Amino acid sequence: MKNHNLKKTPINQEIMHHLMEMILSGEFKPGDKIHSERELIQIFNISRPVLRESLRALAAMGIIEVRHGDGMYVTTLEPDILLKPFDFLLRRNNDNITAVFEARKILEVGIIGLSAKNIDDETVMKLMDCLKKDEHYINDEKKFMENDSVFHAIIASSSNNKILCLLMQVFECLIDQSRSITNQSEEVRKQTCEHHKKIVKALKNRDVAASQSAMLEHLNNLEEHLIRE
Repeated sequence: MKNHNLKKTPINQEIMHHLMEMILSGEFKPGDKIHSERELIQIFNISRPVLRESLRALAAMGIIEVRHGDGMYVTTLEPDILLKPFDFLLRRNNDNITAVFEARKILEVGIIGLSAKNIDDETVMKLMDCLKKDEHYINDEKKFMENDSVFHAIIASSSNNKILCLLMQVFECLIDQSRSITNQSEEVRKQTCEHHKKIVKALKNRDVAASQSAMLEHLNNLEEHLIRE
């Protein structure tokens, strides 16, 4: 069992960081049961209240799961679990349409530039299928919104940048909120169909500038509609 020397303050944060390092280093893997409270108290030479404060913070972050009567386990560490606190934070501060779209333009226009460089023929075919579904679901707000979400997720994935994909997942809660408003308009749904076609054409041609221009046009149109609303 390893011994971990700690700095004096703040002790609860030091404990939390050391436990995170134990997980990141592979000492504990996703799904593993970690040491008991008694063992951790001995390893770190701390009090039970300090340890529990650190464990509560890790549980809130989705890093560990406390199973009463069974012990503590590392979660699967899947993005959807780890991103929940950020989802809450973004929802709490979602009161500025301009700020949301400024962030979305920086993120999605940048992503599609990478996608234009990295996209393969199989992914282009998936986007072509989304275009067909756009037309098919034009009068179904819910399914159109779901397909729109898939369309943008495919583009993010084709950037081959895991960090940007994670950022898109964090941001998805705000994007879905704006989609739920814009997709109520038949006019916007029709415009979205045309914008998606431009985007796919540019990606198919591996044209970075055209793909970014098409995405920016798409996002500007959605923002203008929301502001008018």
